[in-house]
Formats: sequence, C-alpha cells, structure tokens
Amino acid sequence: MSTMSRRVLTLLSVFLVMTGGAGPVPAVAQADPVAPTLRVTGSEKGQVHSSPAGAEGVGFGVTSDIPNLSLFQCVTAGCNEGHANQQWPIRDDLADICYFTNVNSPETAWHLVLDHNPINEVVGIVRSYYLQGTLIRQNCNTVGVGVTSDIPNLSLYQCPTVACNEGHANQQWPKRDILANICYLTNSDSPDGTWNLVLNQNPLNRVVGFVRAKYLKGTLTAQRC
Repeated sequence: MSTMSRRVLTLLSVFLVMTGGAGPVPAVAQADPVAPTLRVTGSEKGQVHSSPAGAEGVGFGVTSDIPNLSLFQCVTAGCNEGHANQQWPIRDDLADICYFTNVNSPETAWHLVLDHNPINEVVGIVRSYYLQGTLIRQNCNTVGVGVTSDIPNLSLYQCPTVACNEGHANQQWPKRDILANICYLTNSDSPDGTWNLVLNQNPLNRVVGFVRAKYLKGTLTAQRC
C-alpha cells in the first residue's frame, strides 16, 4: 500500500472515531423568535371610547375642544347642567348615543352624550357643533327599549346618585310619558338594583337620567353603558 493510501485510511479512521461512525449531521433550522402579542382592551381613562354601540359600550367615541363641556339634562341650555372634562391629555371618555331630529338651530342638532369617567358618569345633551369625531346616526326617537314605572312622578338623575341633578318623567296613567331604557351601568351594584339610563321621549320634556332598575317595569335592555 502506498504512503498516500495509508494517510487517507488514517484520516478516515480518526473521523469515524470522532463522529461515532455516523455520517455528516444535517443542520437544524432555528425558528425565528416570536414577538409578544399586544392585547387591545377597551378605552382607558383619558382616551377616546371608539367602539360602536354593542361592542364595548353604548355609542360612538367623541371629543370636544371645550375644556369644561356642558351637558344639559334636557334639550335646552336652560335645563339642569353637568360637565365633562375635555382638557387634554386627561380628558374624559365621551359616548355619543343618539341625536334629536326635531330640534332645529343654527348650532345644528342636539346629541345625547354619556361621560364614561367612573368618578363622574354624567349624562346630558349637547349641540353637535361642540363635538369632534364621527357622530352617531342613531335617532333618539328609536333608541333603547320601552319601559314604564309605577312611580307617578319618576325621578331621573343626571348621574348615578340621588345627590345629582334631578329631572322627572310623568308616569300617571293614562297620560304617562314614553320612556326608553338605553343601557345599564355594570359598576353600580346596590340593594336598589343597577342604575339604568332612561330617556323621556315626551317631546315637551326630553329629560334624560339614571334610575334604579327596581323602579322600572318591562323587559330592561341588555346593553351595557
């Protein structure tokens, strides 16, 4: 055997000892690292509530350039008045719920708006002129579900507490006002039952406010505020 052949056999023997007799090991493909998934949960305090009705809450998210936005309890600036903070960057969430079609004014239509700030949760009516964003096209004449009450002069509060501004709805049969139950607050547990947002659809009144579920009759809405 030639010297060259002996060298080849020697190298081959060394290779087989180092690899345990196995052939070349194929390369294993490495998976790319997986980026963490970002979960978008609903609106946080100070951000715009942009979910459509029935998704994360009632209404469309809107904002305003008015730092201390006035919200009136009925369709006139002479009614009870609440406020929503719109000073950036800690502005309250505002939900545009519906608009009134039979109110004409140079300042355009009135819109029913709910402040989602859990410390405030005031509801009221404001001109669309003072709102920014995509306004909802839900007519207030067809919003919510119909309910009644056995309380002849039903109190409707502008926020979910009896210490808030108070309006009323006539429930004396047979001339009782038509009431629309729009939504209920999920964080208002009480022996009196949850607070429900109700709109008086009497065109001479149009007052909006909160009332305890136990004072309402009929099938209440399943829509969360």
